[in-house]
Amino acid sequence: MFIKVSNAAKDLLYKPLYIRADVILTVYEGTSLRNEGTYDEYTEDVTFIFSPTHGTWEVLDSAEDVYKQLSQLGL
Repeated sequence: MFIKVSNAAKDLLYKPLYIRADVILTVYEGTSLRNEGTYDEYTEDVTFIFSPTHGTWEVLDSAEDVYKQLSQLGL
């Protein structure tokens, strides 16, 4: 079972990202620094999806939207 979210990474912005639902440990909203160290440095609001041993994904979907998908799967 997978959830579908939109990638927030610069090179993959808006591309679909499918994450196996049973490996997700936490989902939370925060800010991510973009273009660090350059004249056009800025922060962006994103949702972080964390899965131990696999890493953290930054997505454009809200934490509430991710939660709804997980709930529909019974997780």
